[in-house]
Amino acid sequence: DHLRGVVQVAGLYFPIYRLVIVMVAVIIAVALWLLVDWTRLGAMIRAGVDDAPIARVVGIKVSQLFTLVFALGAALAAFGGVMGAPYLSVYPGLDFEMLPLAFAVVIIGGMGSLGGAAIGALAVGLADNFGKALFPEISYFTLYAPMVLILAIKPTGLFGRE
Repeated sequence: DHLRGVVQVAGLYFPIYRLVIVMVAVIIAVALWLLVDWTRLGAMIRAGVDDAPIARVVGIKVSQLFTLVFALGAALAAFGGVMGAPYLSVYPGLDFEMLPLAFAVVIIGGMGSLGGAAIGALAVGLADNFGKALFPEISYFTLYAPMVLILAIKPTGLFGRE
């Protein structure tokens, strides 16, 4: 009930629930960045991704670590679904609408880059929304054309590693 209503800023109206979604997303993004770049667990994850055999030699249980990372990713996906469900309204087939967007985010941002995922998500979101609003007939083109261009110029994505 507290998340209903709007906030007016400079003559524009913003729904409170959408602002909460954005704030929660920023908090989670910062927390993930801190986890990956500034903690021992993050160093172990990076070591396991970069060179799993050497990480095993120094005592890191890579398979258990990757299981933990997968579980964290699944939990974040579930949490994102719970947060987004009131905004998007959930229905059968929504997964097949979101999957191409997620695919484009990964391709544009690059595999293995948290910052790339954030920038890719922003680029895909803007391209998809502006494409649907301005050119509804070719909205898929406005989403996939930048992806193809980035793949042609830099096959690993904007921030992906070789």
